[in-house]
Amino acid sequence: TNTSSKPVVSNTPLEKPLPSNNDDNYKEVIVVEEVAPTFDEIANDYYNNFKVLENKLQNDLDNLISQAVEDYTNKKYRKLRLVQVYLDKGNQLEAEADKAFSSTLLELESLLDKHSYDKSILSEIENYYTSYKKSQKKELIEKGMAIVNGN
Repeated sequence: TNTSSKPVVSNTPLEKPLPSNNDDNYKEVIVVEEVAPTFDEIANDYYNNFKVLENKLQNDLDNLISQAVEDYTNKKYRKLRLVQVYLDKGNQLEAEADKAFSSTLLELESLLDKHSYDKSILSEIENYYTSYKKSQKKELIEKGMAIVNGN
């Protein structure tokens, strides 16, 4: 028996056969300790994840606007139909963004729960997302109206 090693607590034991003169197949359990991430590490990781989502949404909105301008310039739709088509596309884009945001927020909540960290940051993130989305919608509508009104 190895008397110099100390047991370490972990979730995932690895079994390793011990050299022995016996045929009893005694195995020493070697356990690797999982180091919990700090709250700041988790917050930084998820800040980056949310930034990626925000950048994707912004890029998708920019593409939507470009497509609408092109369709308007090429007179693909009458004005009213153009507005309807792009409101629908905007709503679809919003639903996709909401789904990705909610999924990421739930992952974060689960990780905070797992490590017993304070979850008040979740409502701050949700409030930011809601206000960001609101400002983007307003800007998008203003741009669309300017295009349709020839400004």
